[in-house]
Amino acid sequence: MRRRSALMLMLVGSRLLAATPKPAEIPEGSTSLLGKTGPTWRFSSAGGGNAKMAVFDVAGMPFNQAIRLTHTLRPKQSWSIQAVTELNGNISKGDVCLMVFWVRSPESADESGDGVAAPFVQKNSAPHTKILRARITAGREWRQITLPFRSKLNLKMGASNGGFHLGFHPQTLEIGGFQLLNYGENSPLSALPRMKITYKGREPAAAWRQEARDRIEKHRKGNLAVTVLNADGTPAVEADVKVEMTRHAFGFGTALTARWLASDTPNGDAYREIVKSHYNKMVFENDLKWGPWKVSQDNKHRTFRKEWLDEALRWLQSNNIPARGHWLSWGSVTSGGQKQYVGKAAEHRHDLFAHIREKVGHVGTRVCEWDVINHPVGWGVTYEELHGSLDFHVDIFKLCREAIPKGIGLWINEGQILPGGGRRGDYERILRYLIEHGQTPDGIGFMGHFGTGSLTPIPEIYHVYDRYAKLVPNLQITEFDVNVGGDEQLQADYLRDFMTITFSHPHVNGIVMWGFWAGKHWKPEAALYRKDWSIKPAGKAWDDLVLNQWWTRETVRTDPAGHCTVRGFLGEYKITAKEGKREATTSVALSADGESCTVTLPAGK
Repeated sequence: MRRRSALMLMLVGSRLLAATPKPAEIPEGSTSLLGKTGPTWRFSSAGGGNAKMAVFDVAGMPFNQAIRLTHTLRPKQSWSIQAVTELNGNISKGDVCLMVFWVRSPESADESGDGVAAPFVQKNSAPHTKILRARITAGREWRQITLPFRSKLNLKMGASNGGFHLGFHPQTLEIGGFQLLNYGENSPLSALPRMKITYKGREPAAAWRQEARDRIEKHRKGNLAVTVLNADGTPAVEADVKVEMTRHAFGFGTALTARWLASDTPNGDAYREIVKSHYNKMVFENDLKWGPWKVSQDNKHRTFRKEWLDEALRWLQSNNIPARGHWLSWGSVTSGGQKQYVGKAAEHRHDLFAHIREKVGHVGTRVCEWDVINHPVGWGVTYEELHGSLDFHVDIFKLCREAIPKGIGLWINEGQILPGGGRRGDYERILRYLIEHGQTPDGIGFMGHFGTGSLTPIPEIYHVYDRYAKLVPNLQITEFDVNVGGDEQLQADYLRDFMTITFSHPHVNGIVMWGFWAGKHWKPEAALYRKDWSIKPAGKAWDDLVLNQWWTRETVRTDPAGHCTVRGFLGEYKITAKEGKREATTSVALSADGESCTVTLPAGK
């Protein structure tokens, strides 16, 4: 078990929004704990992965040099890779101190695109007791981090150090302007600067909001004309017409597990009830991936079983909830359960194609679409590197068009396009290659795993959609979550704004959450419901948009011709006409072209 630090912080950097960021105001009256020369970095790595540190010059920032820290494998412990500088000053118990530095992450293997580091101040000998330990994330642009803390120990010069644990996912981090300042015991901690995490476009009066509302009104709604007649064919005048939406045309989905859908427990009941009442689409988080598929076949695995998958598919069909198939291939050989194929292209091709045929043959038409290639850009040893060209991607699509029943969509799916943006160019390159070689995907998927270092400006999200819609005008958010630590309001605000700008784009057809319950979520803090099923602000934001603001419920009255019109969100409707004790109901689907229907009341009074 890790030692518990005297001060545990969860402070993270957000995406930089200006070319020259404004530094925080650092109060005077401190003593530097690094002396006049600043930090003298010592780098160590017990984690392998080509870990290294380099010093480089920086222009246009409040510092002239920075360190670049890179590693390509994730070690078992975060402290297996670290950069450390000795303290050149004393810290007494009760002293108020401030760690300040600038950081960015040009490359990261994390789905969000964020780099991660754990800053610390500690005794430099066992048991390395810490007076500061934090966890910060960094986006692709420089961000200043300020970490104020009060020491609970006496640390003598020569017996203490500070720095960063770096052994998280493969990444490149750059750090500059590092300071450690001591303000003494009489300085108030509240006087020191604290970071405010936010994002561009959060402002209530941001211009994008009205533009999005206008697009939603134009692209997501249609005119529903209702005529109500009496039994003899005459107009029913001043009849009450209740227009109730029953299903949205837009896909509002979530990732699920077959095990929980098939679970005969109170939590399983709650899980299924939330799915039925809040989502009209789903994707299996892991059950249809290559590794889980293989271990599920004998129905003995504790997490993945074929019988659970089949039961889950039956339940989804009975509740009219279409399922996405995720995935048929994963474009990085060094992940996705494919490491054994490095250097074995022919064996990989044979086994992957056999697996695809087996899986799509069993699933058949019980999914509405497949992620044919997941992470085509990827990292490490990619399909492109293993097989020598992008022709292998073309061959995968050709196989799937032959093996998968007609009418099931063939999608491609990648991350770090919306958050971070580091794979945008390569994703477009691969898409263009597929198009030029006659294998245009039916849709383009975007993973949307946002962290505090990758809260992309809301207007930028819309421009990214525009860029890819020019290639394939059928887009979907396939894996959406917002993980910003304990700031539940920030999570709710970004979820609300991201969903709004996305719903406003005419070429996006769905938003699929990557889970909703903290009891079964890859990042529990990103869930919409806590483990005890209490709803978080982000869950309330989802409900308000999907089930309130973007849901049509209206009651209108017919005119002298028996007509009335409602402008509603696209989807399926139940129409109930009532005049006195006479009542009749019909169903209708509203498309962007509009729809009309006639309801005939029964005879009588």
